[in-house]
Amino acid sequence: MSATDSNTASVESVDRAAIAKNAGSTDGLWSDVWKRFKRNPIALVGFCVVCLLVFMALFADFLANDKPYYLEYRGKTYFPIFRSYIVAARLGQWQPELLNVDLRKLESESAIYPPIPYRPSSINLLEPLEPPSSKHWFGTDKLGRDVMAGMIHGSRISLSIGFVAVGISVAIGVILGAVAGYFGAWVDLIVSRVFEVMLSIPTFFLLITIAAL
Repeated sequence: MSATDSNTASVESVDRAAIAKNAGSTDGLWSDVWKRFKRNPIALVGFCVVCLLVFMALFADFLANDKPYYLEYRGKTYFPIFRSYIVAARLGQWQPELLNVDLRKLESESAIYPPIPYRPSSINLLEPLEPPSSKHWFGTDKLGRDVMAGMIHGSRISLSIGFVAVGISVAIGVILGAVAGYFGAWVDLIVSRVFEVMLSIPTFFLLITIAAL
């Protein structure tokens, strides 16, 4: 074996050792992050709340809906919730016997409804301001709408606003940071001072001021 081949083999072995070491350090880093995270009860509670909100937002139609999962009517079987997605995607139409019909009033042979058998827009003026009960877990509002259904479907709007707001702030921060880092000097100074001024203003009072404009 020549000296060149020997040097090449040595370099390759060193590279493999460095890669293995970096991989091990990465695993150790994430392991350390997870251990620290588990020791923080507030972080765990916050993570569980976010996961719950994401779950409710993704499966809102399956948790609170006035349409059943499964319906037997006049000897036929239907899946109204799933059918609503097909209709919304314009891949099909409602069956004539289910079109413009309140499914809860049908004399069906069998039906399986979501845990909250109401939509947030379902108005019942006969049950305004009902207290929490087995029928309405969080009660109803002044129009008889189920509060729990409104909260479940409202999680979609809340999460959407949160993600959009964070996305916009990240985009602005990255752009301004890149500009400040690229040009430096007085540009960096101005951008830094602007950020410091914004961070020095309490968010609550800033929102009140913006809302009053």
